[in-house]
Amino acid sequence: MAGKRQLGLFGENVKRLKTESVEDGALIKALNSSTACVSWSDDDRQWVRKRVLHTQRPALLAEILGWLLSVELDVPVPDGAVTGEGEDLSWLSEVLPYAQHWMPARYKYVQNLDDLGRMLALDAIIFNPDRHERNILVTTSSSDLELRVWSIDLGESLLGQPRRLAAAGLTLPELEVVPEQLPLPLIRDGATAAAGAAELITKSLLKSFVDEACHIVGERRSEELLGALWHRTRHAQRLVAEYLRKLETAQ
Repeated sequence: MAGKRQLGLFGENVKRLKTESVEDGALIKALNSSTACVSWSDDDRQWVRKRVLHTQRPALLAEILGWLLSVELDVPVPDGAVTGEGEDLSWLSEVLPYAQHWMPARYKYVQNLDDLGRMLALDAIIFNPDRHERNILVTTSSSDLELRVWSIDLGESLLGQPRRLAAAGLTLPELEVVPEQLPLPLIRDGATAAAGAAELITKSLLKSFVDEACHIVGERRSEELLGALWHRTRHAQRLVAEYLRKLETAQ
């Protein structure tokens, strides 16, 4: 499971699992037409596996870099790892037992609503247009009345497309699909806190995240990606405030 991790300046923040230590299971068909499968590692952990052959390198780059930023900004995400090489290169996201998708009628039982705000703040910063109800997981703890939300699936964000992210400047994604009944007044503090934390990320740390993710997938435009992402993090509070206003209008 995910917990607070300390990320370093010198790469190797993303776990690498040996290819022979990961065994594939059943296929999963996603809404965005990409194909994933369930896999098991030799330590008995279960993962959702997305291969570059099916998902493409931009999406894998977005997943890896998005995961690093999520951990840094305290956005709750399942544990992540990479495995394989070439067309077998894969992003692994740990399976959360008994997870369900966002349930509007039960938001009052969510114990970490601030984290839902952090999740939406990250979407604004990385230009993620794909935050629908199936990309917010909900798990239970000791009681069905104690729920926690988790962020998954950042592959559609512009983190994987350096030129498009640079061209986006300080614009925000269109809200084509919005999860129902987001309790915006209750998540605003978490969103604001994440925006403030994003503005405090140092350029050296951000560069280490970008360099590591680009190295894994073989993306050469790391400097362009760093410049675009650095610009957006410097204006994170503005972006997040505007994004929350858009969400209010859309609901």
